[in-house]
Amino acid sequence: MSIISRLTQKHLWSNKRRTWVTIIGVILCTAMICAVSTLIGSFRNYLMECDKYSSGAYHVSFSAMPYEKVPQLQANAEVSSVGTSYAMGVCNNIKTENPEKPYIYVMALDEAAEALLPVHLVEGRLPQTPNEIALPQHLITNGGVSVSVGQTITLSLGQRTLDGEPLSANMRYVEGESIASPVNKTYTVVGVIERMGTESYNSASYIGITALNSAALAQDTPVNAYLSLAHPSNAYHLIPGLAQSLGITEEHTNYNAGLLAYYGSFASNDTDLTFTSLAVIVIALIMLGSVSVIYNAFAISATERKAQFGLLASVGATQKQIRKSVWLEGLTVGAIGIPLGIGLGIGGIGITLKLVQSLLLDLFNTPGQLALTLHVSPTLTLLAAVIAAVTIALSVYLPAKRASKTSPIEAIRTTQDIKSAGRVHANRLTQRVFGFEANLALKQMQRNRKRYRTTIFSLFISLVMFLSFSSFVDYMNVAANMQLQTADYDYIISSNGTERSAQALLEVYDDVQSNAYLDSAVLRATDGFSFKLDEALFTPQTLSLFRENQYIGYDSELGCEVWYMSLYALPDAEYDALLAGQGLSSPDRSGLVLVSPFEFRDEEGKMHQFNGVNPSALPRPLTLFSWNEIHTVENGEDVYTADGYVSADVNVIGALQTLPSAVFPSSTSISALCSESEYRSLCQSLKSEPLPFSLYLTANDTEAFDAWMAEHPVLGKERSGLNVYSLAAMVAENERVLFIISIFCYGFITLMMLISVTSVLNTISTNMQLRKKEFAMLQSVGMTKRAMGRMLRFESFFYGVKALLYALPVSIGISYLMYCLFAQSFSFPFTLPWMQYLGAVLGVFLLIFATMWYATRKMRKQSIVETIRQDSI
Repeated sequence: MSIISRLTQKHLWSNKRRTWVTIIGVILCTAMICAVSTLIGSFRNYLMECDKYSSGAYHVSFSAMPYEKVPQLQANAEVSSVGTSYAMGVCNNIKTENPEKPYIYVMALDEAAEALLPVHLVEGRLPQTPNEIALPQHLITNGGVSVSVGQTITLSLGQRTLDGEPLSANMRYVEGESIASPVNKTYTVVGVIERMGTESYNSASYIGITALNSAALAQDTPVNAYLSLAHPSNAYHLIPGLAQSLGITEEHTNYNAGLLAYYGSFASNDTDLTFTSLAVIVIALIMLGSVSVIYNAFAISATERKAQFGLLASVGATQKQIRKSVWLEGLTVGAIGIPLGIGLGIGGIGITLKLVQSLLLDLFNTPGQLALTLHVSPTLTLLAAVIAAVTIALSVYLPAKRASKTSPIEAIRTTQDIKSAGRVHANRLTQRVFGFEANLALKQMQRNRKRYRTTIFSLFISLVMFLSFSSFVDYMNVAANMQLQTADYDYIISSNGTERSAQALLEVYDDVQSNAYLDSAVLRATDGFSFKLDEALFTPQTLSLFRENQYIGYDSELGCEVWYMSLYALPDAEYDALLAGQGLSSPDRSGLVLVSPFEFRDEEGKMHQFNGVNPSALPRPLTLFSWNEIHTVENGEDVYTADGYVSADVNVIGALQTLPSAVFPSSTSISALCSESEYRSLCQSLKSEPLPFSLYLTANDTEAFDAWMAEHPVLGKERSGLNVYSLAAMVAENERVLFIISIFCYGFITLMMLISVTSVLNTISTNMQLRKKEFAMLQSVGMTKRAMGRMLRFESFFYGVKALLYALPVSIGISYLMYCLFAQSFSFPFTLPWMQYLGAVLGVFLLIFATMWYATRKMRKQSIVETIRQDSI
C-alpha cells in the first residue's frame, strides 16, 4: 500500500464522525435508488403474473392459421414455444338456465397451449386424451348445469350460423341463430376449471377444453397458434415480418398487449418514449438529490485536507497522486456504503410490501393464489449499484480535480477558502436591528460563499421535496373525495339489459320496499339525447355560461344550435306522484319535466349554483335528436353502419326547482325526467334501444344490508343477470389507494429528508469544526460566549430564511403544476397544504439551531491558544 493510500485511510479514521456521516449519506442514497428499482421490479413482476393468470402467458397469437405452418413457427429461433388449439365446435343440447349463454364451446388444446392460455384447475385434472373434457365452473354457478368429475356427457358439436352465415363462437347470442352440421361426441368430465380470460363476458358460450389430437389434423386445418417469444420486447418489430412470411394477415394477428407492456414493448413508439422519459426523469431526480448530498461531503473533505495536499505536493507528490487520494476516499466510502445501501433498500421495500400486502391484494382483486412478494432482480440491483457508483464518481470528480490543481503554497496557507479581494460592506440596518454580531456573521458568509451556498442548497432540496410531495398527496385526497361527494345513494343494482334480468330487478325492487336496512329505493333509467336549443326555455346566465364553455354549439348537419340532455325515466306510478307533488299533471304521462337547478364550476374552480330554466316559458315543445346506426352481422361479427340523425318532438310541461332522489346536476348538460311509458315511446320514435332500469338504494346499515343481499334468492345467484355496485366499497377502495400512495410517497419523502438532513448536519457541523480557529481568534480579541451565541443564532436564522425564500416559491410553483395536471380531470380551487408548510418552516429552523448548538457545544471547553495553534484535524 502506498504512502498516499495510508494517509487517506488515516484521514478517514481520524475523522470518524464525518466519515460515518458520509457513509450514511451513501447508504441512504443507494437505498433510495435500490428501493425504487426493487419496488418497480416487484410491482412489474406481480402485475405481469396477474396478467398471465387472467389473459395467458402467450405474447402473440395467430388465428385461422393452416396447421402446416406450426412446424415453421416451432423452428423459428425467435419463438421459444408454440401452443396450438382447434375449435371442436359449439353445442346447445346441454340446456343452461342463462338464455344469453345457451352454448358450450369446446376447444382442443395441446400441452403448450394449456401452459400459455389462462387454464386454471378448480377440481380434478386437465384432459390428457381427446375423449376427456374439463368444463368451466361458471357453467355450474351461472348456467345452472349439474355436472361433476367422472360424469360422462354427450355433446352435439357444430357451427353457429345465422341465415346460413357462420358466427364467431365467442360472440354474443343473436336471435334466430342455429347450430349447423352437429356431430355427437362423448366425453368423460375429468376436471372443473375457472372461467378462461379469453371468454368475453357477452359471449353466448361457456368454454370447455379437451386434449388435442394433432395426428388427426389435416395440413390445411385452421388452428390458432399461441407464441411465446424469446425476446418479447421486440414483438411489435418482429411479428409483422414473421406473419407476412407465413401468409397471415394483420386481422388474424393478435398481440397480448397487456403482457407485452411489462416487457417494455408497446404498439406506439410514443408510448414507449413516454415511459422511458418518465423512468429517466425519476432516476435523474434521485441522482440530483444524491449528488448534492455526497458531493458536499467530499468537497468538505477536500477543503479540510488542503493543507495536507499542499504539504504532500511540496515534497514531491504529483497531481495524479493527490487526485488518487480523493478517489480512494470515494472508493472506500462506496465500498462500505453501497452494499449496506442495497441491503437496506431491498429490506425496507420487503418490509413495506409485507405491511401493505393485504391492502394491495384487495385493491387489485388478485386472482388465484398470487401475492405481491418481494422480487429482487439481479439486473435492477446491479443497475442500482452502478447508478450509486456513478453518483459517487460525479460527486468526487470536482473535489479531486480542484485538490490536484491547488499550488502547494496556497494550499498550506489555506487562503483560497476565504475571499479577500474587494471590500465586504457592512450592512448598517442589520447592525442596527440585530447588532454587531449579526453583521460579523454576514461578512463571514460573504467571504466564504461556498460553504454558505452548500448549506442553503441542502436545505432547499429538503424543503422542495417535502412540500411538493405533500401537495401531491393532498390533491390525490381532494380528487378522490370529489368523485364521491355528489352521490346520495349507497348502492346501484343494474340489469344487463335482458328480459330475465329486468324481471329479476323488479323482484328485488319489490323486496326492498320494506327492508329495515334501507332508507330509500328508487328505479331510474338514464339515457341521453341532443336537442334543438330554444333560448326562451333558459335564463341568459345559463345560455352565456354553457356557450362560453362550448357545451352549446352549432351543428352544421342539423342547421341549428344543439345541447345535450340527460334524460331520467321513472316508473309511471312514481312519475305521477312526482307531478302531483309539484302541482303538475299529465293524464297520459306524456311530456318531459326539466330540472332547473344547475351546478357549474368555472376554470378558476369557482362553483356556480343557480336555477337555469325559465318557468314562465312553459309548457313549450322541444325537438330531440338521436344518432342512428344500423346493426348487421358480417363474417360472424357485429357491424354498425351510420344512418344519420332521427328527430322526435316532445312537450316540456314543467320544471322542478329541487333535485329528486338519484338525479344529479350536470356541469355540461340539462337534466330532464319522464315516465317509463313516455321514454319507451320516445325511443321508438328516435329508433333508439331503451336502456335498462337501475335500482338506487340508500342504506342506514351497509354491513347488515350486504349480509341480506348475500342471502337473497335473486341477488345471491350469479346467474341473476344483476350487477351490484357498492359506493361504500368504492369509498373503502379509494381510502386504500390513498393510504398506499401516501405510504410510498411519504416513504420517498422520508428517505429524501434523511439524505438532506444528513447533508445539512454534515455541512453545518463540519463548517463549525473548520471554523474553530476563527471562533478562538474572536474570543481572543474579547468576544464573549453570549455574543458568539448571538452571532451563531443569527447565522442559523439567516440560513433558514434564505432557504425558505428560495424553496417556498419553487415548491408553490411545482405544486401549481401538479394542480394543473389534476385540474384537467377534476375541478377544484388551487390550495396548499398549509399545515405541512408551517411544519416545514418550523422544522428547518429547529434543525439548523439544533445542529449549530450541537456543533459548538464541544468547543466551549477548548483552550483558545491551543485551538489557534492546532490544525482542524
